[in-house]
Amino acid sequence: MIRKMDAAPMTSSIRVAPLKTYMMPNASDEYRAARENLIDAELALREHVQRVAALRRTLPAGPTIPDYEFVEGDERVRLSELFSDGRPYHD
Repeated sequence: MIRKMDAAPMTSSIRVAPLKTYMMPNASDEYRAARENLIDAELALREHVQRVAALRRTLPAGPTIPDYEFVEGDERVRLSELFSDGRPYHD
């Protein structure tokens, strides 16, 4: 059995018909119940991922970090230089 999350109730409109409509005709009641449980868990997971993504989008700007520098032999290239002036697509 799935442990219910302390979150908003599921509002997904994906499930519009009983699962038995989509099942194999010879599926046992045990199988149907397990599938129902799995689908409920998958929908809850999807909605939780969407809530987490929404929280991530509301984060304020993070701290400024120093420009990273790549060194190969005597050559040094800053990360910011790799993406300036249309790079990396610029010749």
